[in-house]
Amino acid sequence: MLGLLACGPADPVLAADVVAVDGHDATIRLGHGVGMHLVDLDARLTPRPGHDVIDLDAANSFSIEAVAGCALLSADQLGRLFNRHVLAYPQRSLNDLVFSPGTDRMTIRGGMRLWHRLPSFWIPFQAEAAIALTDDGLIRLALHDTRAGGIPVAGLLDLIHTPLDRLITLARPGARLVGDTIIIDTKAVLPGPSFVSRPTHVDLEPAGLRVCFGNGAPHTRTTTSDTVPPDVDPARPYLWLDGPAVRAIGQRIAPARILVRTAGDTPLIFRLIDNRDQIAAGHLQLRTDGRLTIVPGPLSDDD
Repeated sequence: MLGLLACGPADPVLAADVVAVDGHDATIRLGHGVGMHLVDLDARLTPRPGHDVIDLDAANSFSIEAVAGCALLSADQLGRLFNRHVLAYPQRSLNDLVFSPGTDRMTIRGGMRLWHRLPSFWIPFQAEAAIALTDDGLIRLALHDTRAGGIPVAGLLDLIHTPLDRLITLARPGARLVGDTIIIDTKAVLPGPSFVSRPTHVDLEPAGLRVCFGNGAPHTRTTTSDTVPPDVDPARPYLWLDGPAVRAIGQRIAPARILVRTAGDTPLIFRLIDNRDQIAAGHLQLRTDGRLTIVPGPLSDDD
């Protein structure tokens, strides 16, 4: 069926054209099981230099720009981001982090080693974190009430004028510990395609870390955006892709008018990259107007 949409070589005139993405109440996975929940988010996918079309099987073929709206990282998604991606290296000082977000503050628990090697086992670690955003869009998690092995060490460190980063280290792409503050750069911290946006507003709430871009977005949507076909139900989860062309499932689809939705009331969780097996486990529908509807199959926790 997709062969009906497969064209010849990509038109070079369209090489720099973007694909608009509108996500509502949808969770996307970017790699290593890491992802985020799109509350309401408008974004653009742009081919990177050396690529003539966005290829959903090749993470390095395009970049993602969040234009306006909000995404939410739940406690589970924050844990996946750090444990499966940020801290996935041998000489780490922190291990198996568990995030418990609340209103304006968040508790972080896990294991720690001093200077990433002492002792030979992980010491129980706990800290409270408050959130702030710098003028240039970096997320700051300021750690307070830090405890190691149940012993409050924050006061001791203050007494001897020693910042936390003298005892534990975190210096990874997009995440670093400076003094007593974890600094997160959304342009570098996420796996998968290049993410080229920084937030304009962040909040901590019991549901997780809310990250907003542009002028933000309402917490609920009663109408779809102007780019989404009017027959798409705004009360149900969806992803809408609209642009000159994308490559998916080994086929070039041009023009790209793709609706990803669920069957019934199930949550929408879609692997944005390397999604052939998930699409194959679901079903496709091609309309006479060229719109391709994808109802993806389920994902395991490790996908």
